[in-house]
Amino acid sequence: MNSWIALLRPAQWSKNLLLLAPLFFAGQVFQQDAWIYLVFGIIAFSLAASSIYILNDYFDAKLDRLHPLKRLRPLASGAIAPAPAIALAALLLFVSISIALWIRDSFAMLLAIYALLNLAYSYRLKHIPIVDLSILSSGFIIRILAGGWIADVAISKWILIMTFLSSLFIGLAKRRDDLVQEGIAGKNIRPAMDGYNSEFLQSAMSICASVLIVAYILFTVIDDPSKKIHQENLYLTSVFVILSVLRYLQLCLVEKKSGNPVKVFSSDYFLQLNLLLWLISFAWLLYGNGAN
Repeated sequence: MNSWIALLRPAQWSKNLLLLAPLFFAGQVFQQDAWIYLVFGIIAFSLAASSIYILNDYFDAKLDRLHPLKRLRPLASGAIAPAPAIALAALLLFVSISIALWIRDSFAMLLAIYALLNLAYSYRLKHIPIVDLSILSSGFIIRILAGGWIADVAISKWILIMTFLSSLFIGLAKRRDDLVQEGIAGKNIRPAMDGYNSEFLQSAMSICASVLIVAYILFTVIDDPSKKIHQENLYLTSVFVILSVLRYLQLCLVEKKSGNPVKVFSSDYFLQLNLLLWLISFAWLLYGNGAN
């Protein structure tokens, strides 16, 4: 049973909470009707993501056996046979699309695009440097668009820009960890890594981190029609974003702990505290006594 749960990677489902972001940033978090569909949207995305993870593990099983950590995955280790795993992936994807069609046709279309992109990534595109990171980042953009379409709220262009930059930044950090793991294993454990080295990844991370911080500050100070509530003090929340970016850089470059982003966020108290303080301060300024 533990192997089947590991195959689904439920810890990764937390990424799908991004569907709630458009409603939050639009100042309409108390729109009760939207929450019902958003919850089912998160479930649909989680099932689709698990099906993609299974297929990805199937395609990667041979390479994963060379990785010091990924070799323990159910398919790579032989704990689960390929045939039932593929059958489960097909079932999860079918249920996911069915839920999406019930919610809204446009959401089902986005979910289908997400699935097709990630299938192409798992089968071939993950082996092309930069393209691999672009597809991973596009998955987070699709989540934001899906959340906006389900809740029927406008999506700020700044949210899309920041989502792409932050996911690209985290993806680059993950690739840097892959370089570290290759050094430990003494083998090339990911073909796309031939197009990366530590200097490139560190420079690219610095660029993404810098532009991300600037984009967030601009988001807080520039009026946007999609921001239903305007608050001149939102820029104060930038301090938490800056500290979080610096901490993630420290975890990657100094402590070399960026291999699993979900694990990083769930185990690092500094990041958790910053996220909590950012959420409280932003929500207070947008919805509470700080709102105009």
